[in-house]
Amino acid sequence: MRICYFLNSARELTDSKIFDNNLRVYSASKLHNIPNVDIELIDIEPKIKKQINQDVFEYVMNFGNEVFNNKSINEHLLFGNFNLWQYQRFRIYFLLRNIKYEVHLIQELIKLDYNKILIVSDYQYDLSIYNSSIIVERIKIQKKLNISIESIVKYALIFLFRAFSLSNFKRSTAKHLIYDQVSQQPVLQKDGSIKVGNSHLSYFYNSMGEDYRILSEYLIQGFDKPYSLKKGLLSSGHKNYLFAEHILFKYFFSLNNRKKFKRLIEFFQDKIVFLENNISDAKGKRIANLLTQVSSSSKFYIYRYLAFSDYFQDKSIISIGALDENGPAARSILDAAKQFGIATVGFQHGAIHRLHPNYRFSHSEIRYQPDYTLVWGKKWKDFLHYFGNYSFDSVKIVGQIRTDIISHLSRNENKKEFIVLFASQPQRDSVLRERTARDIFVAVKNMINTTLHIKLHPGEINDYGYYKNIAAKVGIANYKILIDAELYLTLVDSDIIITSFSTVGIEAVYFNKPLLVYDPLSQDIQGYIKDGVGFQVRSSDEIQTIINDLRTKNISINQLKYEKFISDNTYALDGLVVERVLNFFRSIELKKRDDF
Repeated sequence: MRICYFLNSARELTDSKIFDNNLRVYSASKLHNIPNVDIELIDIEPKIKKQINQDVFEYVMNFGNEVFNNKSINEHLLFGNFNLWQYQRFRIYFLLRNIKYEVHLIQELIKLDYNKILIVSDYQYDLSIYNSSIIVERIKIQKKLNISIESIVKYALIFLFRAFSLSNFKRSTAKHLIYDQVSQQPVLQKDGSIKVGNSHLSYFYNSMGEDYRILSEYLIQGFDKPYSLKKGLLSSGHKNYLFAEHILFKYFFSLNNRKKFKRLIEFFQDKIVFLENNISDAKGKRIANLLTQVSSSSKFYIYRYLAFSDYFQDKSIISIGALDENGPAARSILDAAKQFGIATVGFQHGAIHRLHPNYRFSHSEIRYQPDYTLVWGKKWKDFLHYFGNYSFDSVKIVGQIRTDIISHLSRNENKKEFIVLFASQPQRDSVLRERTARDIFVAVKNMINTTLHIKLHPGEINDYGYYKNIAAKVGIANYKILIDAELYLTLVDSDIIITSFSTVGIEAVYFNKPLLVYDPLSQDIQGYIKDGVGFQVRSSDEIQTIINDLRTKNISINQLKYEKFISDNTYALDGLVVERVLNFFRSIELKKRDDF
């Protein structure tokens, strides 16, 4: 019997005792460096991975409309204004896609005549999909709970401080709430100072009056690393604010509320069991099983929805706005507000692309969109209408708030080094995430008088060690990992920007910088290449070639394409975006008044 191991984990494993040294070990990642274990790489062809992405995306996006017992999945998983499927479909898409990668790679190993495959994997699914003559077994390894007691204690203190802060009890006549997940990003002010705050909305906050109140919440990304207590965690960027922790904490101390919470959990558990027992096709059954696996987060979203429903029922608020409005944290608040006639508003917070689950809705799912969405330019309005089934009237073009600072910026003329900026992203494909960093590091490491700056995405703020580890393996010395750098100041002083599909690609064009799009699957997710503002690169060699050609003036950016791109993507770089946003909220007040 031919036996091998298949290692498919985003966690870095170092324990060689898991493996029998006499058997081959295959992995799709170079991340693992296990003593005395030789790992052979196995990967998916780019065109196959691209097809998997598209197929799984289409299936998951259509799943909510699948009908069982005369009801769609959306209807089965709906209680009041809370649709569990809309909360979990983003996460389910990436889980199902990564499982599909794993299944494909195991099939490739079977083609190599292995008839027993021992898998070390992050994913759980029914292994009976494999032919009975092929043995596929999971090796269970003990997960190390990397929990920092210090971080737990700090978070508990932060939560309690915010829950009992006197600001929660301040009487407010605000007509508009703005939900803010504390992000702790440095933001350049017009006077040249830098303040920590919300990088997307800071300039809007500076202009808000008493009619606005910030609903502030600190959501920790994990308890695996200690973090420092910063002022922004215990206050807000506006004098009129309320901590969401107060609402969540208060809701718990009612026996009726806890009973309601328990009943709703049982309701959804019964619905998911029903789907598991009645769905016949393999993909659908797997989705139902995944819904069971993510039940902990579902309980969290249910609790939030109930707590904020309780809060909004006696409030005379006209609107509530949020970034990432279709993400579960914000959605639980906006859904709660909607049932009381409060207008819900989404702020575009990044580039939107065709493989983004949070912006794809069918005609029957329009009710799950916010009432209004404020976007940067015509391109995004058209995209949401034609791709996401948003009505034209619900999407308002205002521009990108952050660009109001651009006219106040100038390049550091004393800069001596050539700077290549890599805007990272927390990609759900761990293999592609690692390959992206590795290829960029390899390309730049031997360039003379060149420094690679790695601007961590806010969602990767604790991943300094991840990139440092890859850099050490590559052997690059000429790099800096930027954690607290102000993005626009960083862009001004950079000479070339590299990203995959980050919003930073758009902003690179604002600053007239050459943009390299790392795109090994040839997906061009954001259309940077199609629009003529991005140079496609698929390997370290291609990155190196394009950078050298740009430095020697063999190639250059297309100025006309850049100008058209800016006019399509953003209303205007005129410094008046905040004024247009304020006018929008005034229009909601007038509409509310007219309705009465």
